[in-house]
Amino acid sequence: MWQGQRSRTVVIGIAFAALFVCCMLPIVYLVATTFGADSAAYTALALDSRQRGLLYNTAFLGVGTALLATAIGAPLGVALARVPLITASARRVASAPTVRT
Repeated sequence: MWQGQRSRTVVIGIAFAALFVCCMLPIVYLVATTFGADSAAYTALALDSRQRGLLYNTAFLGVGTALLATAIGAPLGVALARVPLITASARRVASAPTVRT
């Protein structure tokens, strides 16, 4: 029993380490190098109005897409989990990839 707990702890620790290295460390590095550099690096952080507008549009599209996907996918996932589907053969046919000739 304890062997399973230890292996799970190791796997979770490796997953958190991978998350930190792949997601957080690049951001920390960019911020640290920017604040450690001379004043010319600070001007690179100050975006002009066009770049700010593009950044706002990109963020708006990203958030809107994520919210729309959640609004469609969450109820669909609940419905597919709760509603009894038709026979197994019809499910296989419906989920089969389309074949182009």
